[in-house]
Amino acid sequence: MNAQLCTSLVLACLLSAAASSQAASFWERLGLKRSSAEKAAATLGLSEEEITQGLKAALDKGVQSAVATLSRDGGFLQDAAVRIPLPESLATVERGLRAVGQGPLADEFVTTMNRAAEKAVPQAAEVLGQSIRQMTLSDVQT
Repeated sequence: MNAQLCTSLVLACLLSAAASSQAASFWERLGLKRSSAEKAAATLGLSEEEITQGLKAALDKGVQSAVATLSRDGGFLQDAAVRIPLPESLATVERGLRAVGQGPLADEFVTTMNRAAEKAVPQAAEVLGQSIRQMTLSDVQT
């Protein structure tokens, strides 16, 4: 399960890095100059198309792994790393509920949020999948 979570986090980092237009180039964020990355690809004898297809395959696999992990019953609720807690803005409400013996209402709300997230994961995967299929190497580099 930790490997799947790591894959999910790597996927999220890659996608956020690729989507960030204000930061330096993708390669520079990885500590590589663009020319270094291009030289590495040339050394391996990989074309831009092969690199793009490999990246797409890796991202697709990461999405599939994240969906399998997070969309199952307890995918969010039972994993402290991704569990959605009660929002801070409701902390005083939670304390009040617990003070009058109604803590289960707060717990039920947290459970409901996490179950909703589990059900939303496959839909998010569809959006990510479409983005991955349309991605080009230049999308990642900028």
